[in-house]
Amino acid sequence: MNTISSLETTDLPAAYHIEQRAHAFPWSEKTFASNQGERYLNFQLTQNGKMAGVCDYASGAG
Repeated sequence: MNTISSLETTDLPAAYHIEQRAHAFPWSEKTFASNQGERYLNFQLTQNGKMAGVCDYASGAG
């Protein structure tokens, strides 16, 4: 079963592991962690109880 839910601080190690595998030039762990919080919408896809993907969206003020 697939589930989409909010990415929590406790999920960051697993999410960063996906970041490293998914990109030839991944963000640093510090940059990745700094792109969390109220200005960002961060989600995870869980497949059969295991994180399978992440999505980060930054909202900016105009």
